[in-house]
Amino acid sequence: MTATILAYAFVVGQPVSFDVNVQFQGWIPIFGGREGKATVNMTVVATAVKTDEIESFIPKIDAEAFGVQLPLNSSNVDQFFPKAVATIDTFGSVKSNTAPAIKMPAKLPGLDSQRLPEISFLPLELPKTQIKPGESYPFVKTYGGQEFKYVVTLASETPTEADFSIKLTSVRDGFEDAYGNPIDSKKGAKKTLHAVLNGTGKAKFSKTSGCFDLVEVETNETTTTEPLNGGATATKKLKTLLKIKRKTS
Repeated sequence: MTATILAYAFVVGQPVSFDVNVQFQGWIPIFGGREGKATVNMTVVATAVKTDEIESFIPKIDAEAFGVQLPLNSSNVDQFFPKAVATIDTFGSVKSNTAPAIKMPAKLPGLDSQRLPEISFLPLELPKTQIKPGESYPFVKTYGGQEFKYVVTLASETPTEADFSIKLTSVRDGFEDAYGNPIDSKKGAKKTLHAVLNGTGKAKFSKTSGCFDLVEVETNETTTTEPLNGGATATKKLKTLLKIKRKTS
């Protein structure tokens, strides 16, 4: 089969909408942290203002944890995810983003005010060289200060579509406060933490639209904590299911 080079392509002035659903199950790091479930549903609209500049915003979002609505909804989402413009290349790498760094009302993995493109309309970087089915390529993304290493394989392709399989890993070390919330420094910390994440997924890229039609990723993270003043270690687990679907009508 002939090797191909894939590229993102957004038509200037033509909005493209994506539905994003994230489900969390396990130790949820909000309200002091506890076992349970959480979900985030949002619609993201991306419009090219230039071929390499994409403006995006969230017209609709709802989030809940432990059966309770979180203070992140369609009426206040602009406070946390304001309309912004990302400068990108054709392979899906974000060169700059006008979105400011904003503290989220709920610290859920992936909720990063400056990473909206990467969790919606630019979910994967594309290979920068020709690639054939069965070949893989790596890249690294950062969400909320946490680095994720991807290895993506072109599983198959047709004249109009390319299917990928995804593997990702992440390792982070840090601290927790007295309430079990992750914090950035040792000041005020009660425990150290070491977390290991592994994930797999699949994605379908449309050569016709120049966007991903569907991306599904499952990650499982195991976090081990240890009191700074000595004591028994504890283990927490969190499973995350991410689904991104391009609206076609």
